[in-house]
Amino acid sequence: MFFKKSFFYGCLGLVLFIGVLGGVMFLLSKPPSLNRNRALTTEQTKTGVVKEAFLVQSDGSCLHEYLSAKSSVFKLVKDQKKSDFIENLEGISAVLEEMVTHNGQASKQIRCLQADHGTWYYAGNRLTAEGAAMSVVEAQKSGLKPVFQGHADKLDMQLQEGKPQLKIEGFKAKLQKDKP
Repeated sequence: MFFKKSFFYGCLGLVLFIGVLGGVMFLLSKPPSLNRNRALTTEQTKTGVVKEAFLVQSDGSCLHEYLSAKSSVFKLVKDQKKSDFIENLEGISAVLEEMVTHNGQASKQIRCLQADHGTWYYAGNRLTAEGAAMSVVEAQKSGLKPVFQGHADKLDMQLQEGKPQLKIEGFKAKLQKDKP
């Protein structure tokens, strides 16, 4: 009888030991659970950033869009629903061409932008900046004619086919008068 009890308890102990050991090994081998609600990011720091685009117009002409920055932090931001590439820019300068019609005459205008900081959103070809200085000149046969220069509290520009879309808040400008 003693032999049967000790064999029984020995087997039970062995089974419990194997169960505990297996559970510990399972817990140690299981990868840590990811918090699926948390956004995942990765980033890269760059210097001497340049972005160029040529927008083809309906008449076949091209408009040149040029943006440069002294440095940037390029990020991939990913959440449950989408991922997006963004770039936080420092020391921004941009030159943007656009066609305008005035009194039935089409002419090319050139916008020059400068800002200390801004963000480029790759998904929508969009630039946002605060505290941006801006000037506009018109390209004429006789040369460049200043139109205005000013300062915007907030700037939101989107490059798209046809014409760049520009939204400005808190803009104060100095208009250039035509000389007789």
